[in-house]
Amino acid sequence: MTAHDRPGQRELPEQLVRALAAEVSLRSRLRHLAVGLAGGCGAAVIAVLWPPSRAPCRPGPGRPSPR
Repeated sequence: MTAHDRPGQRELPEQLVRALAAEVSLRSRLRHLAVGLAGGCGAAVIAVLWPPSRAPCRPGPGRPSPR
């Protein structure tokens, strides 16, 4: 039995289907935007608050290794 053969179910007008699809699409876009902003803000907070290491992991060019 397919979705079209179910008794008691009416077909929705095309305009309503498009409006519902646009609303779902907008909700999905806003959710992705919110997750992206939260991730970016989290990364910025970690970058600002994370204490820098006292010695670099690798010595740069022309610097002696810390021993």
